[in-house]
Amino acid sequence: MSLNATDRRVYDPANDTLGWTSQAGDRQTVAVTDIISEGPIAGLVEGGQSVFVNNDPLMAADQSTYEAVEGGKVTTTSGSDQATVAAPRGSEFTIKHPETGTRFLMLMGAYSMKATISQVVPSQPIGTTNAVTGIAGIPLGGRIDLTRVSGAATDDSFNHSLAEHAELDLGTRLVADGSTVAQVKLPETSGGGIIRGSIVGMSDGANTFSLLYRNSIAALNLFNTLDTNGTTEHDVTIDLFLEIEAIDGRTLTLENNAPLTFEGKFAITPAIIADNLSESNIALHNSGSAKYPGSSFQFRTGTLIQEPISALEGTGSSSVNLLSSALIMEENSAQTITYSQTAAAEIDEIKLLFSYPQGLYCFSETSGRNYPSAAAYKVEFCPVKPGVTDQFIIINGGYTFSGTPCFAHGGTHTSGVVFQSNFSVEPFKPFASIKIRITRLTKHDQADTSPVGVPEWPGLGYSGKSRHKGIYASSVTSALGIVKENLNYPYTAYANVAFSSKSFSSMPKRTYDCQGLKVLVPSNYTTREEANSDQAVYTGFWDGQLSTEKVWTDNPAWVFYDILINNRYGLGDFLEATDIDHFSLYKIAKYCDELVPDGKGGTEPRFRANLYITKATDAFKILK
Repeated sequence: MSLNATDRRVYDPANDTLGWTSQAGDRQTVAVTDIISEGPIAGLVEGGQSVFVNNDPLMAADQSTYEAVEGGKVTTTSGSDQATVAAPRGSEFTIKHPETGTRFLMLMGAYSMKATISQVVPSQPIGTTNAVTGIAGIPLGGRIDLTRVSGAATDDSFNHSLAEHAELDLGTRLVADGSTVAQVKLPETSGGGIIRGSIVGMSDGANTFSLLYRNSIAALNLFNTLDTNGTTEHDVTIDLFLEIEAIDGRTLTLENNAPLTFEGKFAITPAIIADNLSESNIALHNSGSAKYPGSSFQFRTGTLIQEPISALEGTGSSSVNLLSSALIMEENSAQTITYSQTAAAEIDEIKLLFSYPQGLYCFSETSGRNYPSAAAYKVEFCPVKPGVTDQFIIINGGYTFSGTPCFAHGGTHTSGVVFQSNFSVEPFKPFASIKIRITRLTKHDQADTSPVGVPEWPGLGYSGKSRHKGIYASSVTSALGIVKENLNYPYTAYANVAFSSKSFSSMPKRTYDCQGLKVLVPSNYTTREEANSDQAVYTGFWDGQLSTEKVWTDNPAWVFYDILINNRYGLGDFLEATDIDHFSLYKIAKYCDELVPDGKGGTEPRFRANLYITKATDAFKILK
């Protein structure tokens, strides 16, 4: 059951899941989620350029992220700044270096080791108050304590500070040359999932360290007693990021010499202009494309443990009203919203609407000309917890007024206008109820004739011109608590595409160029994709053993075998592997892989199976 790498399927808009959000602007952002298939699948063939809207790649070659599928490898040499890409069979590798921004090469599994687990501590607050975010500890996820047994040596450069992990937990992570992401692979008895996170407490030569993870379901639902007995060995791998200086075809020039010799799977980040990148961006999430401004995509390959799709700001599965009546906002006068209903504990995000019924601007009394003006607000959040003294924490709204982090609005809006401001409260969980305190930091009254003038936009400073009068009376007309369903949909491959209504006046058709379901193959078999050749490779005699890891192949024999033994979408509940004649299938598989004339002067495999089954069908018909 594989997807043809050249077959682009179109999804019916009737099956779309839409997310809408209203921003302070003249456009809307639309997000649509498409279910691709059962998982895990190999993934997108050309990264962001394999996501099509109306048959046009969503991402430009110099903006798109890229993650190599079967057969895609990069080679680095220790002490050299050159890296060479071997593109997957059927892939052209058209990724380019951006004119602005920085890309990073991600060496996937650059370092690997075997380690035992002594304990898993779920839902533990990690660290002290973060000076940047003001958050006292990060309660999401937990900690896995490990002891290295063999493999790569421990290195203190793999560590992350608690502040960096706090940023990771907030959805952002600093990407820099030499930074890392680590993962622990669970045994097949626990589902074979991968838990990603940050390494802490590792030092040169010392074998004990910990991995801090975000996925709170991992420790609670996936580990069993044998996994944490201190004896069972687990695979621990560490992905390494190296800054790219230039891209010339399939040759990457690195900013610094590579610290190791490596040949294996890789990914390339999108062009990063800011200082941080969403953790989900590291694996096929891209935003800020120059081709379609405001567009982005997220892709999940359908593993057992996978990050939930990041929702559009201000959207969720439901919301609760936190405000019974509008709050008039006056300078240096705080307004407090308290919500203590049962639903408070479920709130993930706060959405505030600031209304300026007469507009937001200023004018000169002498010339009569209009100018842009501004309003700034300090927003504080208090997570109310039993037995804990209330503490209000200032939320960073992206602006600063007189040294205070704040939310701000501005422009020359000569008629009524509404601005929306959102902030996440997930990092503050758990809490029983919430309080929000909003203080206007700037003038609110046109009658104020003080010589400082009016607040300017941009800059959030006062004009110093007393002849300027401002129109900026405001109120908070709505406060909503957004409840999100942070579901990761295990074993479901799906994509989420977001775009601006300015780019598309109607819902575009989405198509995806993918390699499909991964399946088990003989242990001595190298697929055409892995060999990066038209000819599959059979090495020596086969002992009847299958591969330990699933791979993508379109060989009909192993697609057939996967349908027979899979207990989710196949006949695995009715058949055992011992019921199947593996050696006869092996002969059939070799026959299918033999090259025959393609009628165009070349050769092709005798038989291939590229099936895309979109509805429940009788198993016998599928096999036939």
